[in-house]
Amino acid sequence: MLRHYYIVMLNLNLKRKRIKDPVCSYLRKLISPYGFGWKENGRVGRYKNETLIHYYNTQGFMGSPTNDELHNHFAGQDTLYFWADGRKNTPLTISMIDIDCHRSGNPESAKAFADWLTANYFPCLYHEPSTNGKGRHGYFVLFKEGFGDVAVANILKRLEKTLKKLLQVFLAAYPEYQVENVEIKGTPHIITWVKGEKRQIDTMKSGALAKLPRDILTRFDEFKNTTVLSFQEINDLEAKVDKLVIPEPPKLSIFKGAGSTSAHPITKDEIEAISGPYLDFARSWIPESVETSSRAKVEPADLAIALPIVKYCSQKRNADGTMPTRRIKVIWDRLFAEGEVDRAFDYHRWRVIRNLIEVQGGLEMEDRHFYTGFVNEAGTLIKGLAAKWKMADWLIEKLEEIVELGYQQEIEETANNESSPISLQQELQSNQDEVSASSLIEKGGGALLEQNEYQDVEDLFDRDWIIEFRRSMPLMIGLIWGGSIKNMRREAG
Repeated sequence: MLRHYYIVMLNLNLKRKRIKDPVCSYLRKLISPYGFGWKENGRVGRYKNETLIHYYNTQGFMGSPTNDELHNHFAGQDTLYFWADGRKNTPLTISMIDIDCHRSGNPESAKAFADWLTANYFPCLYHEPSTNGKGRHGYFVLFKEGFGDVAVANILKRLEKTLKKLLQVFLAAYPEYQVENVEIKGTPHIITWVKGEKRQIDTMKSGALAKLPRDILTRFDEFKNTTVLSFQEINDLEAKVDKLVIPEPPKLSIFKGAGSTSAHPITKDEIEAISGPYLDFARSWIPESVETSSRAKVEPADLAIALPIVKYCSQKRNADGTMPTRRIKVIWDRLFAEGEVDRAFDYHRWRVIRNLIEVQGGLEMEDRHFYTGFVNEAGTLIKGLAAKWKMADWLIEKLEEIVELGYQQEIEETANNESSPISLQQELQSNQDEVSASSLIEKGGGALLEQNEYQDVEDLFDRDWIIEFRRSMPLMIGLIWGGSIKNMRREAG
């Protein structure tokens, strides 16, 4: 009885092993059988080439993901990666278009670029959010036409070059979007074989791993109908794109002010003041260089540049009172590009400059609370909320007076500075310590680059969420301290 029961269970197990999963089977036929990768401790893990070669030469295979492993990947419990299949005897393989927005860009821009590629060059392209939710992954099928790994790797490299130019065309035509880069991931191993009757691998050079598609359980029909490209079609696309002329980006008319240029809103008088009376005024606040969290240092010239920009942006705040830091950066960048100033914008310096102005009483705070934008589990961007602040009225009046009459340091101001035993650096550090003890800090802080929705169409030139700068930066005072929302999922650039 026991023996019969054992045989029955064995038969059931054998039957269970023969059950095929159509999604897993279809996907497995499109990827390399020579190993795969996985996410481990935040990094991509994989077997070394020497280990893979040993498995193949001794056992005849290297291994591909099991059905259970693939389903764990589809469920988001694990993350798996693939190489393209470079074998001549298999007609098809998949590869991935990686639309990258790690350091700059946003999910909306990545999706807009993927949709644009689908509408114009890659019909029915299947794409989904990237692993971190900021970029986009598009998957297409390559019809290999009997070509092997070297030819497949070369044609994918040429396609990547074509995609990079298409990204330039897209960004020039739609300057409201930001995408950092586009690459081809999921390329094949380059394998050399030992000559002889027995099939043995001599050397193997790995291709680029790509994340396996995650959403195909619910979108399997879309995935099966994704773009299929032949070698000839990639050649034709390359020739077509080579003829494209990248259009000049349209000039934005967001800056309309007396004496300003189309590139930025700062008046000629204020530009001249940056290297003159504004600089003299800045030296009264920064008699010596101020260190930042990086190797960059804040010089008086940096403050002199920031003052007219903050003044303008304070007078052009959003309707809800929030201050768009992104606008400050763009104006500064344009001043630098036009040769009006010789110091480029730097986030580390900007944090200290903003703190410095507040230490001197030059900022009026309306609401320090903020929360950062994040991507939820469904891949939807939850927009953040910026703090509300502006330049103090007395400082605006002071700057206007300086432009008109020049700067002369007041005797009282000089006396106060000379009698003060505490340096500016110490005062900033003292305020930093106060922030560390503040009840507003909950499990650390982060410097924010605030960028909220612009209510005025004329003020709109960039996207409308908050990008969190590196959480590892030291806590600073005022606007850059952490908000009061706990355990919020953060997507760092």
